[in-house]
Amino acid sequence: MINTGDEKIKITADLIQRVFQIPNGKIKIEEKLQSDLIIKLWRGQFKKELLKIMYIANVINEL
Repeated sequence: MINTGDEKIKITADLIQRVFQIPNGKIKIEEKLQSDLIIKLWRGQFKKELLKIMYIANVINEL
């Protein structure tokens, strides 16, 4: 929930999907270049078990 003062915006998986148009549900996101430095840095912020199957709902829960 984001409180903007006058309004509160509820952040949901559906809202994230509509705004950013990223896959939602059981669609797997597969990376292509595991040796890329940016991918290594990005992966470093998550728990290893989370990265085994990456779903948008899991990412949202970690934020």
